[in-house]
Amino acid sequence: MRPLPELLILASLAASAAAADVFMNIRNDSNDRVKLSWVNHVTKERVLMYKLEADSQKGLNTYPGHVFEIQQLGSCENGNSCSTKMFTMTQVAEQAYIIDEDFDVVEVENLEDVPMRGEQPIEPNDLLAKCRGIAAKQLEEETDRDAQDRIFRAFQHCLTNGLAPSLRVGENEIDFETEIRETVASDMENFTCTDPDFETSPDVDTREWISERDEKPRVVHVKLDRPASRIHVIENFAYPEECQAVEDYASNKLHTASTADGKGGSQVSQNRKALQAGISPAWNKEADGDLIARLSRRVYDYVNYELGLDIDEHGQEPLMSIQYNGRGYTDITPDRYTPHCDGGCGGDPHDYGTRMATMVIYCTIPERGGHTNFQNANVHVKPEVGSGIFFSYIDPATNKTDTRLTQHSGCPVYEGEKKIVTQWVRYGVTKETPHSAYNTLGILKRDASD
Repeated sequence: MRPLPELLILASLAASAAAADVFMNIRNDSNDRVKLSWVNHVTKERVLMYKLEADSQKGLNTYPGHVFEIQQLGSCENGNSCSTKMFTMTQVAEQAYIIDEDFDVVEVENLEDVPMRGEQPIEPNDLLAKCRGIAAKQLEEETDRDAQDRIFRAFQHCLTNGLAPSLRVGENEIDFETEIRETVASDMENFTCTDPDFETSPDVDTREWISERDEKPRVVHVKLDRPASRIHVIENFAYPEECQAVEDYASNKLHTASTADGKGGSQVSQNRKALQAGISPAWNKEADGDLIARLSRRVYDYVNYELGLDIDEHGQEPLMSIQYNGRGYTDITPDRYTPHCDGGCGGDPHDYGTRMATMVIYCTIPERGGHTNFQNANVHVKPEVGSGIFFSYIDPATNKTDTRLTQHSGCPVYEGEKKIVTQWVRYGVTKETPHSAYNTLGILKRDASD
């Protein structure tokens, strides 16, 4: 005797036998393996029809009114929830469905009309005309609201899958060009940094900035001007007495410089060989003309002027006095800072509370060496006393970070001293949640300890 579930399936099939047969073709354009099950309308039992790999399709003979369930497999099986979608056969003799990347089941006129992922790129105008033609034909045949929604989704899927190969080709080209650029830049780093006579790169633009506080016009040499990657050299950014005030304050506080250790902390590293001292401006004396507060305020004024932001001193990092000493060309481990990014530079969204701009101010320049090199941007800066290098690594309009164009190095110092003042500027810090609330990975310490 047949088991009850099988009898129920046969009974359901027999009840549908009077209706016309339906051939269903389904294609899996999602990123996961899926399984297709027939849903018994009496018992709601799921009966497996077949499993479908990503980027594959398969047909099935069925009947109008039959309900099917698509269940996601693969990435969702390791303790994660698996998405499911159900759909019902109509009276149309041949029906086609696509499981898209969002795991929606989209009904289409013909699978052959919708490009598969990985097909050869098609010109955007040709693709648009093709997808419009498919949608127009479907609109002529079906006019109800549900049909219009299905047609719109199918049109959207047609465009998305059609453009995907072109987008992937473009992304691959960008990745390849980036790899070439960074490889060449690494070689050029060794060349430019070892030549102390190498001159500053030419400007792409020259501007004038007048600070509202001292009303002094300053020439701005624009070296790179991209939304998420800006490099400017500002003449006479600091006054001699401001540099002297920083040096005097830091003189008995200097210690070996450190770098992030990749685990949220910091460590002493040969990648950064220098002395440093943090200096917190006396903001309560700013109105009285405190030189260090005056210099730091000018940094924030320029950042706001250039990026259109409203940054102030609350929660920011202190100024950093950094000193490099030359010990001659025979020194095999000279004072320097090897190529690095000051903040996020992977093109990802900016992490709130982390760095997004830097100002490096040259107070004392060495006789030989000590240049600043942005190797991926092909920008080299030979320092001048009092000048400031501003570089930002965020696009304020999109919140996206730089794509390594502001990665830079402090070239080796061979003879003399190099004394700079650095201000790292963060976006998202406040008096209540200052820079010290974050570890060197940009994660709030209270979250990192959970």
